Amino acid sequence: MDVSLGLFEVLLCGFFGGFAADGLELYRLVKANGGKWPDEWKGLAFALAETIRLAAGIGLAWVFWRSGQISGPLGAVVVGATTPLIVEKFSRSVINNVSGIDLESMIGPTKTLGHHALSIDSKEVIASPSSYEAQQDLSNGSNGV
Repeated sequence: MDVSLGLFEVLLCGFFGGFAADGLELYRLVKANGGKWPDEWKGLAFALAETIRLAAGIGLAWVFWRSGQISGPLGAVVVGATTPLIVEKFSRSVINNVSGIDLESMIGPTKTLGHHALSIDSKEVIASPSSYEAQQDLSNGSNGV
């Protein structure tokens, strides 16, 4: 079965990934707020920030697709959903490599989504513990399971 994507499908999947991730977060916040819309999700500033975040997800899905890093819809959805994490990891990597500054020692470890960081492959999505979490588990005497 051919699952290769066209431009429109890539953009739609990137948008859907970002929308799904933020929609689940909104659901959690509304539920925790007694069924009311959370105050931090109100106003023009929020709408602008959300529009930029969704546009970045769409753009990153296109870049990953155009460079051959993703070939199916799941990869584009994952890129759209994890755009903030991808940008943060890339930014830290560039700063560390270019300036030689160890950013993590200055501001703390890189955040991950739950207990896993996502590695994106052209054919599969693999969830694996981040190296920081694995190091913390070992230093705490845990076997990571």
